Amino acid sequence: MMRALGNLAPFVIQPPNMAVTHPKIRNDRRYWPWFKDCVGAIDGTHIVVVAPEGDRMPYRGRKVHTTQNVMATCSFDMKFTFVYIGWEGSAHDSRIFLEALTTNSADFPHPPPNKYYLVDAGYTHMPGYVAPYRGQKYHLQEFNRRRRYHGPQELFNHRHSSLRNVIERTFGVLKQRFPLLRHMPRYDMVRQGPIVMACCVLHNWIRTVQEQDEFFDAEESSDEDEDQLCYAVTGTDAESVCSESVLNLCVLCYAVTGTDAESVCSESVLNLCVLCYAVTGTDAESVCSESVLNLCVLCYAVTGTDAESVCSEFVSGTDGEW
Repeated sequence: MMRALGNLAPFVIQPPNMAVTHPKIRNDRRYWPWFKDCVGAIDGTHIVVVAPEGDRMPYRGRKVHTTQNVMATCSFDMKFTFVYIGWEGSAHDSRIFLEALTTNSADFPHPPPNKYYLVDAGYTHMPGYVAPYRGQKYHLQEFNRRRRYHGPQELFNHRHSSLRNVIERTFGVLKQRFPLLRHMPRYDMVRQGPIVMACCVLHNWIRTVQEQDEFFDAEESSDEDEDQLCYAVTGTDAESVCSESVLNLCVLCYAVTGTDAESVCSESVLNLCVLCYAVTGTDAESVCSESVLNLCVLCYAVTGTDAESVCSEFVSGTDGEW
């Protein structure tokens, strides 16, 4: 069975159509059009192995257990598009990455010109492979809902991390579905690598043929939905809150943080900081708490109608009044 699944790998684990922007990017204003040329994400994960007594040292890396370091790429459908097995746990991600790029037998799906993968700071930033800015916040847990971005690099890193997180969630689904990847039986070493590949084949197959799946559904629902500031305030999607509003919510998110709206959003037609001052007679800092605007006041000022007719839910101001 393991060999049969391994033979299916070239047919089931395939690169996406890199000429087309994925709907995940096209339909999300956090990423469109800034990441329109992104074709996937790359990362490595450690899979537990049971190594022979005399061969354990190379498999001991930063993990307590002996592991193999598996590099993979995935699409925004949470499907693996490349899997590179057989590396000891002590091997660094960047070494495996460069080996995959330069070894013909690995058959790595290189991005076409002007397209790229997202990689984390452990990989080399170069054409076709975009890493985050160093020395800035990056991981999602470092940000909170009511955030202030300290410059465009931190904003870019947050968007980068949020989009690249698809590879982390894909690995999460794989390990949840196949517990043996966390508690490998005492198979021969020559079998433990192909077992990982077989699991990845099954992962992709299930994703292709199963419309609903508990593991994929759980990871998709946990994907951070910080699409707009409206969501942070109301707990619901911005489009359903202000379906009639002409607010440019991208600008709303960033204009009050001290970053020039025009440099953040080329589509901007509103300077909401100025609007905020004009409507309230005070500066943004007095109206906002960690970038949370009184959206009812602003919606009224922009749309010319009252908040009740614009919003499906009332949006509370920072003074506690509606």
